[in-house]
Amino acid sequence: MSRVYVGSINFELTEEHIYKVFAEFGSVRSVSMSKDPATGRHKGFGFVEYDVPEAATLAMEVMNGTMLGGRQLKIGRPNNYTMAVMQGFPQPPDERIYVANVNEAISEDSLREIFAPFGEIKACILAPDMVLRKPKGWGFIEFADPAAAEQAALAMNGFSLGNLVLRV
Repeated sequence: MSRVYVGSINFELTEEHIYKVFAEFGSVRSVSMSKDPATGRHKGFGFVEYDVPEAATLAMEVMNGTMLGGRQLKIGRPNNYTMAVMQGFPQPPDERIYVANVNEAISEDSLREIFAPFGEIKACILAPDMVLRKPKGWGFIEFADPAAAEQAALAMNGFSLGNLVLRV
């Protein structure tokens, strides 16, 4: 659920390029690109694995069809992904939104204040990086009302905060 297929990758791009582009949607666990054993170059496709499924879903929605390096990316679920697998997992509550690309200088309290005009917030949590002792740049906000969560997601997606563009 946390893994996405990335196809039609320009052959000049590296795993590092893909990592930087896709990290905007959440913490990337890994990037893997199949290599041609004869040439040592990648085959034009790969996989990005995130820490949370919401990041993968957001990346698929935003990046599918996006031009990168002169080529239009094809983003989707890996071939081994089936809807039957997805049905075995609980769906996130409608009142919870996923927020990515949060500047490390933004605290949970600040994020709560920014989203408060949309409605009562029950919880605001930024994922911590235990090694670096700072937020990872993504988290969840849970509203009391699902309509407030939907309105916040629509209004705040693409909002510039701390020199970064929020992804909701």
